[in-house]
Amino acid sequence: VTEKMLKHFIEKVTGGVGLFRFFKPQIIVCVPSGVTEVEKRAVIDATMEAGARDVFLIEEPIAAAIGAGIEISQPNGSMVVDIGGGTSDVAVISLGGIVVSTSIKIAGDKFDEAIVKYMRKKHSILIGERTAEEIKINIGSAFPRDKEVTMDVRGRNLVSGLPETIKVSSEETLEALRESVAQIADAVHYVLEKTPPELSADISDKGILMTGGGSLLWGLDKLIAKRTGISVYIADDAISCVAKGTGEALNSIKVLQRSTKKRY
Repeated sequence: VTEKMLKHFIEKVTGGVGLFRFFKPQIIVCVPSGVTEVEKRAVIDATMEAGARDVFLIEEPIAAAIGAGIEISQPNGSMVVDIGGGTSDVAVISLGGIVVSTSIKIAGDKFDEAIVKYMRKKHSILIGERTAEEIKINIGSAFPRDKEVTMDVRGRNLVSGLPETIKVSSEETLEALRESVAQIADAVHYVLEKTPPELSADISDKGILMTGGGSLLWGLDKLIAKRTGISVYIADDAISCVAKGTGEALNSIKVLQRSTKKRY
């Protein structure tokens, strides 16, 4: 499935199957910071089989930092918390590389799953992932709000089997997401504990950068700031930071050729 998907995108970029046979592009693939060597090899193999000439890997926190406009080549320390759909990556970056990092499989998709489970347990209502995502976007909370907000949610009553509409509050989403967001805050705390003191001082001065769609969950920045005592800011166009950074990294392909392992 991955190979077919990659082939589809390569063909779109190169202008179709005809050109694709003659023009094999250099491709850069973004991977989580916690990816294993076996997983890296699997990504490289799949991309080569899909028609790449050369394959380069870049870790998501690095791409996110580049996309957010951070000058990663400087000796100063920067902390990036990238919360995507499947993984959350927390990393301290300095001199163009990752100094300390961790990656956990708690992110946007798990937020949706937690809301589905909560609705089933608390209200005996079955909702789909799309509805759960709407709840997350509209009233989802990782930190207590000054003013509670509510939303009408439609699902299937598990007792009667019939459609039912109920009113859900932001306070309930806070309860539903409490465990998931706590694990992300724990990951940030863990990385800070492992960070060298000089870089910790830089992070304390500059603050923690959050990227990825999951960073837009209301109050998650406030939760991390309270847990760490460090200011937290969300990147402009947080959803696209990783994609932008990966694209910009391609412009420095010669640097990647020196610093990134590739196939062939």
